[in-house]
Amino acid sequence: MNLGLLSLILLIAAIIIGFTRNVNVGILCIGFSMILSIIYNDTITASQVVSGFGTSLFVQMVGVTYLFSIIQDNGTLELMARKLVNLVPARAIPIVMFLIGMALSAAGPGSIPCLAIIPVIAIPISLSAGINPIMVSIIGDWTPWPDE
Repeated sequence: MNLGLLSLILLIAAIIIGFTRNVNVGILCIGFSMILSIIYNDTITASQVVSGFGTSLFVQMVGVTYLFSIIQDNGTLELMARKLVNLVPARAIPIVMFLIGMALSAAGPGSIPCLAIIPVIAIPISLSAGINPIMVSIIGDWTPWPDE
C-alpha cells in the first residue's frame, strides 16, 4: 500500500480513536508515525520522525499546562481574577488583558506559549467581570508585531 494513503488512513483512525476513547490525538499520531517508519524504513526512518517533533515547544506547553493546573487547583487563579476585577473597572479589563499578554510575550516564552497562557488567565477574569470571555482571550492573545 502507498505510504501516503496509509498515512491518511492512520490519521483518520487516530482522530476517530481520539474522539471515541478520549485520548490525545497528537500522541496517537506520533505512535502511528513511528509504526509507519518501522514498516517503511527505506522511505522514512524513526530518527527523521523524531527530528520533526518540536521538543522544546512540547516541553514549554507541558510546563505551562502543569503550572496552570497547579494554580487553578490551589485557588490562585480565582483569587487573582477577583482582585483584578476589584481593582480595574469592567470596561478596562480588555485593555489590561492586552497589556498582560504583551508583557508575558515580551518577558520570555514568546507568543506561541502565550496563546495557551492568556486564555487561562482571561476566562476567569472576564467571567468574574461579566464580560465575554472569548473576546477578552482574543484581545489578550493579539500581538501587534510578528515573532522573529
